[in-house]
Amino acid sequence: MATSGRPDTESGHPRIPGVRYKKVRRTRLVETTFNGETRTTRQTYYEWEPAPPRNLDALYLRAVITIAVLLTLIAVVWSTTAIGRLLGGLVPGHEATGYLAACAFEVPWVVCLMIQWLLRYEPDRARAVSRAGWVGLAIVVTAVVVDGAHLDMVEVGIIGAFVSVVAKGLWWVIFRLFRVELGEDAAGWLQSKREDLAVGRVLLGEQQRMRGVEAYLQAVYGASGPALPSVSPDTAPDTPPVARPDTTDSRSQGVPDIPPPAAQDVSVPVSAPPSPTRPDNSAP
Repeated sequence: MATSGRPDTESGHPRIPGVRYKKVRRTRLVETTFNGETRTTRQTYYEWEPAPPRNLDALYLRAVITIAVLLTLIAVVWSTTAIGRLLGGLVPGHEATGYLAACAFEVPWVVCLMIQWLLRYEPDRARAVSRAGWVGLAIVVTAVVVDGAHLDMVEVGIIGAFVSVVAKGLWWVIFRLFRVELGEDAAGWLQSKREDLAVGRVLLGEQQRMRGVEAYLQAVYGASGPALPSVSPDTAPDTPPVARPDTTDSRSQGVPDIPPPAAQDVSVPVSAPPSPTRPDNSAP
């Protein structure tokens, strides 16, 4: 007799009113007997577990970023088409080259957007990147307006130029959403932490670079290293010769050892002081 291995549905705990549940597939080990032989097998079953509430903030943020990315792609395609049509007339027969050149107008301000996102917690450094992005966008807007004037549709060119402006403005709003104004103490602590991490990153990079150079020199020249260039007498610096003491062993040259002179007694004899004279009392 064999036990049933089909999935079943179980509810380990009673449901709580007002809580949303979701069905989860799980597995467990059970003993299955077949032809009198019992073995441990894996059984699939389903269980209802409470589902976390929907995070509307994350949902809205994901939607906003998705819309901004799509709008940026539309602006890039639109501006590239307009600028490529304008530049394509300069190279007849090679209009595709004009569209490739038009990408050079769109890429800079998009790259500035990415860098500005990476520097969203460093407003001082992000300010220069933001200005560079607006300058790049101004060049794109000017090129689109010129394309409209070239086709005798200046009004259409002006309106079409605002597509990129709207995309850039939406990203400006998103960056303002993530920007957090830090106090003086918090900003100083964060800057000190960044400096420590930057020093560690620089040291790690330099160590990797120097180890790579050492490995290359050892692989090419061996353990002895590369031969150093010899200094010619003409290019050698004029340095006075330095007298060096002769440390050659005198025994190896056949010179007998001369013992040092013995110390002489240079003590000076000191004479005894004269005895004091006594007065003569025999005189009248």
